[in-house]
Amino acid sequence: MRWLIGCSLAALVACSGGEPAPSGPTLEQLTAAQGQVHGFQPWDAAETTLKTTLGEPASTEGDAWKWVGNDGTKCHTLTVTRMVSTVGSVTLEETPCP
Repeated sequence: MRWLIGCSLAALVACSGGEPAPSGPTLEQLTAAQGQVHGFQPWDAAETTLKTTLGEPASTEGDAWKWVGNDGTKCHTLTVTRMVSTVGSVTLEETPCP
């Protein structure tokens, strides 16, 4: 019986395709957030919008906040920079998947 269960599990794993499940926000969510935030917008308003739409950033490096979305085989990164108390820049680009 254990042998049958083990073989069944192995077959399920082999048929799953081996691709990682999408994690983080989708490209559509990243695009929507990009459309709601713009340069020179007050940072507090932008931060609220971004965290509501996308959750906490995947990373914060200096003044750059990044959200990474994985839609199967492609990854995209939304980068929003802070310039004192306003938004500096907002970029969305395809990036290598980790």
